[in-house]
Amino acid sequence: MKITYNWLNDYCATKLPAPELAARLSLSGCLIEEQYPQPAGDTLFVLEITSNRPDLLGALGIAREAAALTGAPLRLPESVFTTIPERIESACALKVQAPDLCPRYTARLIRGVKIGPSPDWLRKRIEAIGLRVVNNVVDVTNYVMFECGQPLHAFDFDKLRGAKIIVRRAAEGETLVSIDGTECKLKPAMLVIADAEHPVAVAGIMGGLETEISGATVNVLLESAQFDPVNNRRTSRALALASDSSYRFERGIDPVQTEWAGRRAAFLIQQVAGGQVCEGVLDAWAKPYQPQEVPLRFGRLNKVLGTPVGPDVARAILERLGFTALSQSDPRRIVVQVPPWRAVDVTREIDLIEEVIRIYGYDKIPESGTLPVTVGRVSKFERVLEITRRTLVGLGFYDVVTSSFSEEAPAKLISPWTDAEPLTFNNTIRRDENRLRVSLLPGFLAVKRTNLSHGVAQSPLFEVNRVYLPKPPQNESGADYPVRVAAQSAAPVSGMNENDRGLDNPRHIPASTRDDRLPIERTCLTILDEEEFLHLKGALECLAEALGLAGRIHMEPASGAFWAEGMAARVLLDDKPLGVAGEVAQAICERYDMPHSARMAELNFDQLVEAAQLNRGYTKLPAFPAAVRDLAVVVDEAVAWAQIEGAVRGLNIPILEGLEFFDIFRGKQVPPGKKSIAFSLTFRASDRTLTSEEVEAARQSCIQSLAAVGAQLRG
Repeated sequence: MKITYNWLNDYCATKLPAPELAARLSLSGCLIEEQYPQPAGDTLFVLEITSNRPDLLGALGIAREAAALTGAPLRLPESVFTTIPERIESACALKVQAPDLCPRYTARLIRGVKIGPSPDWLRKRIEAIGLRVVNNVVDVTNYVMFECGQPLHAFDFDKLRGAKIIVRRAAEGETLVSIDGTECKLKPAMLVIADAEHPVAVAGIMGGLETEISGATVNVLLESAQFDPVNNRRTSRALALASDSSYRFERGIDPVQTEWAGRRAAFLIQQVAGGQVCEGVLDAWAKPYQPQEVPLRFGRLNKVLGTPVGPDVARAILERLGFTALSQSDPRRIVVQVPPWRAVDVTREIDLIEEVIRIYGYDKIPESGTLPVTVGRVSKFERVLEITRRTLVGLGFYDVVTSSFSEEAPAKLISPWTDAEPLTFNNTIRRDENRLRVSLLPGFLAVKRTNLSHGVAQSPLFEVNRVYLPKPPQNESGADYPVRVAAQSAAPVSGMNENDRGLDNPRHIPASTRDDRLPIERTCLTILDEEEFLHLKGALECLAEALGLAGRIHMEPASGAFWAEGMAARVLLDDKPLGVAGEVAQAICERYDMPHSARMAELNFDQLVEAAQLNRGYTKLPAFPAAVRDLAVVVDEAVAWAQIEGAVRGLNIPILEGLEFFDIFRGKQVPPGKKSIAFSLTFRASDRTLTSEEVEAARQSCIQSLAAVGAQLRG
């Protein structure tokens, strides 16, 4: 936002030198980043305006701040013009077919204008803030926009077919050439201003070339309207078309000021281009503005600020900012009416407190004040995240951050959490990356490829970040259907059973308040390991132990096109699906120019957080010796270690302290289709030394239990 010192003085003559005024405004939250000297003793101010303060995108808004800071009176510019008897309704028709996207639309008709260069005062004002002068009518619309923050547009009325203005959604296949020569391919979600036949402007962004003001223009239709900020932003991004108007509409404008801005522009056009203004105004207002009422407790004000601010001082500050005091019967509080230009950012009591202190002065708060200080609690999520990072970094992994966006092909490589197509969006910066990721796994392969191209041979990685899952369809009552989304043929889903891929609702968002247009955001932990699969499995076990989940996480065989045959697993936590792990298929590794395969895992981190046991106890060092017995059993190839472990631990032998695998053997001494698994059993009692008879009895119990999985002692 740019404005000059002299321009501001037209509305609020503070009598402060430009540097001092700039300093006062900056300290109150209206930041002036740069100042440039101008001819005739003027100064150009370059301001940084935050997105929640659209009222400061016009000189009047900044002048209102200056008036509140200095007490100087605010002067509104003149907007009274003469009219002719012809009424605008008899010459032009207005129809708003999309009131949800255009809450208010006003139009005035000015006949007999003479298009030409702008007078010196107008030209100098426009050029001083870096705008290009066009002609007197267009320059007036730009001047008023920078004066009050309300964008306007002037149509050549005689080029509007049917003498109609229709505000509607675009039809599929419609096109428009904008004033800057851009050919816009319109979509039904976009709002347009149309005449009786076709679009003549992209609403709130830019007018069409066909109806622009030219030297032949005689009659002008002047538009001043309000458009939906979200739709305006989406349309601007989709068309890659932006303007000073769209910048303001995207942030929200004062709907009450819309009609005044039209009057102000009509007055100036009459001054600089002549013409006669038709009586009346076309004004379609879907829902007239209802001012919000917000209470302010003076006790709360002083408690938050930590310094006493008198009720009269607070009330005076709010009134100078345009707030209207409605109730003063209770000396402990005040109720104020929020002005329409502040409806975007002032909705709560704390907002009023901020208004008071920024005008009163942050510098007046004493350093020894009694500001309330509380110690923030570290959430369980943050604690688990810190333990996870510390554990994996200690094991040699590097923490990375990958992009949330994905191209189409990588997005279809693997999708452990949903069968639905990834959500798409319009990425105007990198058009190929137009999908929200449903898994971090493909992104890790891209990181690995980049590292290899830079000569980094080994790069074990991990990341804790979100994936974005489309929501399942809902039944008529609004509840999610208890079925998973229909599968996509091009996206193999690996390592999950059919019943494990349903989409649960986020725990932190109540079903009644969810926005069904937004995806489910799930936090995942993804690991890439370049050692053998058992190394990855060991890393997961170390993490489980650090989170108090030792013995509760295990794996079972799985399959999928993303994984090498026989080298994939479902990761379970207490027999509930936690994620997937495995060795990446060679074909996919070659696709990413990886000479060697990689082992990867992706886990539901939210589930880990919920299950983590962070209140750790301690156990006394054993006072009595342990008895260790080794066993070697022969089992079928299909029997997994987890089955053997389960058979032994399922006995719940009180003196069994440990069970540890240490070898697997296949050879001549083992029959075909069999394997030998060796493990050790550790027995110990806390109150005595075990006898050999007790140990042998427990050992025999284990051998008998192993028979259930077909295990035989190896001779």
